[in-house]
Parts: sequence; structure tokens; C-alpha cells
Amino acid sequence: MKICGIIAEYDPFHLGHAYHLDAARKSSGADAVAVAMSASFVQRGYPAMFDKWTRAKCALASGADIVFELSALGSLQSAEGFASAGVKLLNEIGATSLSFGCETPDITFLSSVADVLINEPENYRAYLKESLSAGHSFVKSRGEALKKYLSLDSDKVSAINKPNNILAIEYLKAIKRYAPTLSPLPIKRKGSGYHENSLSDKLASASAIRKGILANSDILSYVPKACYELLKEQIDLGNIRVLNDFSESIFNSLIKLNKEGIALLPDVSEGLENKIFSSLKSHPNDLDEFINAIKSSRYTKTRINRILINALIGITKEAILKFNQSPPQYIKVLGIKKASKHLLSYISKKASCPIIYSASNIKNEFLDLDILATNLYLLKSKTFNRDYTERLIEV
Repeated sequence: MKICGIIAEYDPFHLGHAYHLDAARKSSGADAVAVAMSASFVQRGYPAMFDKWTRAKCALASGADIVFELSALGSLQSAEGFASAGVKLLNEIGATSLSFGCETPDITFLSSVADVLINEPENYRAYLKESLSAGHSFVKSRGEALKKYLSLDSDKVSAINKPNNILAIEYLKAIKRYAPTLSPLPIKRKGSGYHENSLSDKLASASAIRKGILANSDILSYVPKACYELLKEQIDLGNIRVLNDFSESIFNSLIKLNKEGIALLPDVSEGLENKIFSSLKSHPNDLDEFINAIKSSRYTKTRINRILINALIGITKEAILKFNQSPPQYIKVLGIKKASKHLLSYISKKASCPIIYSASNIKNEFLDLDILATNLYLLKSKTFNRDYTERLIEV
């Protein structure tokens, strides 16, 4: 059976995602499209605006055959860790290809960059160290190092640093490392840019749609009709999440951790715990001011946000290291199309780990953190342990 995999957040699901699902199915010739989707918190260090069950329903109603939950330990890493977690999951369920959107669907160019980043030749490492020492962010430093090592022009460097291309390169790295039989299928991104904040294009970005929702704009024109009622119901119920919903809990978590505990969080290095702790004392009530006091050209807002969410959940460097060094411990299915239920028996035969539909099926330390992440996400609505009670979604 040919299964095309997609790694996504769908925060929220929109017309661009529907286009990608359709293009992935056609270009892969797959019998089924499987999605590994971030759950309660997403890679940019924010809570997902809509809960994972709503987003899974949207994906299934708009072209996906099955949706799996990507662990918080994978979702809350940099692009490299995020991509690796998704690729390992899809490889475990027997996917034959991985489709991803990108701004530059030149697989030869993207693959050559991935090879350098995997092998890290001596000259490349020297260029990277030089740029980092100058105080630049890792993303910018990596671009400069690749420019020098591969003799790239400015357009190629600019392409490397585009958001979806960054992820595309990480997907290729992960495929080369963990799933060499997985065929990469890049698809050119259409519509608004990743960071575009205005609803000026029918294929609007998720950022623009989230902004529109918070401004009470009607999003009917920007999401599939099958998703609109699902999303609108949650909006009307007040079941959307933003980072500031968690400000008090984040501050409490940091206070309990103290400076020594903060140093053990993922992405904290080079004494960053000192700046976080001092900013905690000078900005104890305003999360936005607190984050702005910490961020710099070296430490981006996204990186700071991930640190804060990891503090909230209790994810440490040690837990991330163990997660990254382990094969998948379980595969959690969020939902499936009724017409595709035969996939469950196929995947069960392919996978070397348990396939689960609720948290009650197994006991696992990574799953415990996922359950905690979901409970923290649901704190505002005072509905807990839904991972135990929610049934498999069937659309």
C-alpha cells in the first residue's frame, strides 16, 4: 500500500492546506494520505488556537485519511527536532512518501543543502562559528555559513531562510537519517507568505487567519466549508487559546523552577537562564513585556516561547534527549475516515510499537507528558483527562 505522509499543525486548517492535501495525493499516487499533527502546543511555542480534536476533524473532512498525534516532545523543538519526530512517526506506520510545502521546490538544491548540514564539513563549521560569535541568530548564521561553503548567491541564501524551505531542508535531513526509503515530494506553496498577517489572498496564511479570528473577522472565505462550522462552533463557545491565557501558569512554573531549573530547559544555553530569571523579577506580570525583555537577535521570540511552554509542561533537556534517541514508543491515532478503517490493521502490522486510541491503553513517560500538555491546554475550560475519554474520531 502506498501511503503519503504529511507533517502539519493545521492551526487552523485553511484552503492552502486543502490544496496541499489534494496535490500530495495526486503527485504521490498514494492509496491514502496520513497526517502527523501537532497536538495542544505548536512548534512556534504557542498553544494551538483550536484543540487537536477539532483540527483533526477539519483535516479528515478536507482530504486526509488518518490523523496521528505528534508528541509535545517533538512539536516543541526547533525545526530539526520537529521534522525528525514527524518523519520517524510516518516511517513507523509504513508511509512511502512525505509531501511538504515549500517556497522553492527544487529537490536537488534543497537536498544538497541538507547533505552539508548532516555532514557539517570542517569549513562549514568554521563559518557557522564565526557568524554565531558575531551575535547572529542560528538561522542567519547557518545561512551565511552555507553561502560561503556552497558559494551561493544572495537569492539562494534568501531561499534557504524562507520558513517552509527551512522545514523542507529539515525533512530531507530526517529522511536521510531515519527513513531513506521515504520519497520526498516537495510542493510549491501557493497564496500568502507564511508570515503574511493580512487576509488579502484567498489562500491566506494561518497567521492571517488567526489574527482575523481575534479581530472577529469572518473566516468563511479562507477555510474549507467543511471546516467552517467546526471552527465557528469553537469560536462561539470561546474555546480558542492564545499564549496570554497561560501567562499566570508560565510565571508560576518559572518561579518554581528557579534559575537552576530554568537552566535544564530545552533551548536554554550560554547563561540564558540568568536573563530569564532577572527578567522574571523585573517583569512579573506582563508576559509580552517579559518575552521582549529576553529576546535578542541571537535568541528569537519563537525560541523564547518554546522555552516557556516547555517550562509550563515540565519538559527538560534530558526528556528531549531521551525522546530524540528513542524510536517511537507508541502511535496515537486521533481520527480516521470511515472508508479508510482498513488502514488501522495495515498500520498495526507495519508498526513495531503499540497503536493506541486513548491514553488508557498504555503507560509511558512520553505519553504522560502529552496528557499533561493536553490538561494544561484545557485548563481554561476545566475539562480534564479528555485523552482518556475521547473516542476515535470517525468522519
